[in-house]
Amino acid sequence: MPTIDRSAIPQFSQSAATLVSAEDGLFRLEKDDAALHVLTANPPANWKNYLFNPEYYIELDQCAQGRTLVLADPRRELPASYRYFYLKDEQDGDVWNLTCRPLNRTMEAYEAIHTPAQAEYRGRRLGIESRVSGFVPLAGSRELWTVVLKNTSGSSRRLSLFTVFPFEDGGVMHAKAWYDSGIGACFSRYFPHHLRYEGYEQHRGKATLRYLFSTRRPSSGESGERGFFGGPDFSAVPRAVLAGACSGDACGAEFPVGALHHCIELDAGESVEIGFCAGVEREETVVRRLQTELADTAAFAAALAAVRAGWANYRDGLRIETPDTMLNAFFNHWLQKQIVFQSRLNRLATGFPIRNQLQDFLGYALLDPAAALAYLRTRLPLQNTDGYLRQWWTQGDSDKHEVCSLDYKDGGIWLVICSIIVANQNGSLDFMSETFPFRDDARPVTVFEHLLRAVRNLADSRGAHRLCLFGDGDWTDPINGPGRRGRGESTWTTCALGVAVQRLREVAGALGLIAEADWLRQIDDELRAAVHAHCWNGAWYVTGFDDDGVAFGTSGDEEGRIFLNSQTWAIMAGYVSEDRLDATLAAIRSLETPAGSLVLKPAFTRWNPTWGRISLKQPGTSENGSVYCHAGMFKAYAECFLGDGESALREIIRNLPLNAANPPSRNTQPPIFVPNSYFGMEGAPDFGVSTRLISTGTAPWMLWVMVEGILGVRATPKGLLINPCMPDSWAGANLVRQFRGSTYVIAMRRGLTDGETMRILVDGEVIPSRTLPWGKKHYGIIVVY
Repeated sequence: MPTIDRSAIPQFSQSAATLVSAEDGLFRLEKDDAALHVLTANPPANWKNYLFNPEYYIELDQCAQGRTLVLADPRRELPASYRYFYLKDEQDGDVWNLTCRPLNRTMEAYEAIHTPAQAEYRGRRLGIESRVSGFVPLAGSRELWTVVLKNTSGSSRRLSLFTVFPFEDGGVMHAKAWYDSGIGACFSRYFPHHLRYEGYEQHRGKATLRYLFSTRRPSSGESGERGFFGGPDFSAVPRAVLAGACSGDACGAEFPVGALHHCIELDAGESVEIGFCAGVEREETVVRRLQTELADTAAFAAALAAVRAGWANYRDGLRIETPDTMLNAFFNHWLQKQIVFQSRLNRLATGFPIRNQLQDFLGYALLDPAAALAYLRTRLPLQNTDGYLRQWWTQGDSDKHEVCSLDYKDGGIWLVICSIIVANQNGSLDFMSETFPFRDDARPVTVFEHLLRAVRNLADSRGAHRLCLFGDGDWTDPINGPGRRGRGESTWTTCALGVAVQRLREVAGALGLIAEADWLRQIDDELRAAVHAHCWNGAWYVTGFDDDGVAFGTSGDEEGRIFLNSQTWAIMAGYVSEDRLDATLAAIRSLETPAGSLVLKPAFTRWNPTWGRISLKQPGTSENGSVYCHAGMFKAYAECFLGDGESALREIIRNLPLNAANPPSRNTQPPIFVPNSYFGMEGAPDFGVSTRLISTGTAPWMLWVMVEGILGVRATPKGLLINPCMPDSWAGANLVRQFRGSTYVIAMRRGLTDGETMRILVDGEVIPSRTLPWGKKHYGIIVVY
């Protein structure tokens, strides 16, 4: 990365300490690398890190426990989730776990350290210091672990380390397992379950060989769960540990495991490091090759360094520095990781709603614009020739599943908005001229025509009030009551279409398509007029109209009176007239809580036939009145639209797990990702408690709002446009951003006097435009606002 000229950057009053935030006895978060130190084995919930590559995914909580998913063929979740490291003192028989579970023996010191690249567990008991680290390398269906033991007791120690991983994969009728003493590795092979005879050939040769080996020759090994543990009670010291060795017997009629035993002798002050590799392959020859490649812990260290470098590539391309060190640490490390996970692994799903993928790549485009563009090229051919884009797709893009038959109306809206944003992040409208076929017609048309047809389809699907039809749901899936007879109308869909139309009109103008731009302006005017004439309820915008033309989401409704999205998207579309703005903002403020903004209020407590399925959800959860973080980011962007950076920042901070008004000790959320929602019933004991669901459109929108909204460094086909919406409480901020092959180091500082306009200096020279130049490798930018 280029060196930042500190003399040109405002200096913030920050502590020299590395600490960002802490709760005594629970955690601390570091400033420089955002490492989360969990200081207890028993936090408010299992605080899981998530580690992955395109083929393999694991979750590791504060005690190294969590699920495993093999993403390579055959894709499956491995049923058992334990990873146990037993240490036995052979002189006095004392036994404990290096990561606490399952014996839960008291440690004199213990902490789990989560970083984007790995999970690490440090402990100390009776003069033995331990460090256990696990991570997933950049490629391969495997996880790598190292165990370091150091003798600080002042006398020599004789120890036994027993490491056991579950190999259960398909059940005892499908698997067999064995310990190969010749190479010191454990194996288990199963054949995937199938019904038809032909299934044999379909599954033969797939990755179904599980294994565990180490960098140090084991003293013994075990392949059966009962053989190792001795019974179903994992809270007792295992039979093999009590015996001082594993049996080495083959396993053919019980659940398999991989268990390795190492005898260790340490003089005073001496330490030892052992590496373990566990994973899935096709053949033993591949495992033997891996044993050669990973023959010592130096190879493990090199693999970990590559993972760290991979995450640094994202961070070096997009990095913020604000007066809020907590926000910086979360944004530069954990938020970016969450977006990569959701985009590149499809949120671990096989099927998908198109809105999720499109919005995930909206955020990913700020990190890897070319990859986001490549994704769009695979989604455009899913659109029908009439412009309709089905919302739900199952594995293999089949339309047989019931959810695929539902008529959600917003697929085309997201196709337009996200395609334009992704194109802008690539700094060119060339993508609009590329051609792609339709799902029901192989004849290709341009991307612009695809987007224009999406608008036409929605514009032609309007009801009696000239608002967009609701269908089986808008952005809010479970609002499935209003449009069940085909006549209900949605305020949100209408306003969101307005946002899409306005963005597409900008593209049409840039491409010189005058007739199309005029038509889009006409549609925008019609939508604006319809919202203005029919959706205002005197104090806020209604949610919509049911099949009988009756408004809902009104002051006359006992439950579900105010819906956040109707207000925020009306602002984003510019459909709120000046005389209605104060009332609209008051309605939005009425939804604010210390944990963030409620998506609707009051929550439903009983069946409501107008709204439908949403009213059956637990009050305060999900769309039924939770602090739904995704909707909160829509609110933050609407506030940027109005120039209120302070309110936008406040909404972002309240949605983060490190919100001081709703801290992790209360919200139970590990501060390493932003969750889907928080429980929203104010006054209830669980108010503010997180769902701890990692998959959410909140993450990409948060990234986008921060960069292009609050900091106001917006990607356009002509270059980066500077239009900051900075909070009043900030003296300034800095941004490092890559765009069109150039790296921009941007220092923003408050400093204008009355009557002055914003000044932008590029490499020391004032420029007359708000659009930055591009083409050089590096630019130093100072923005005085």
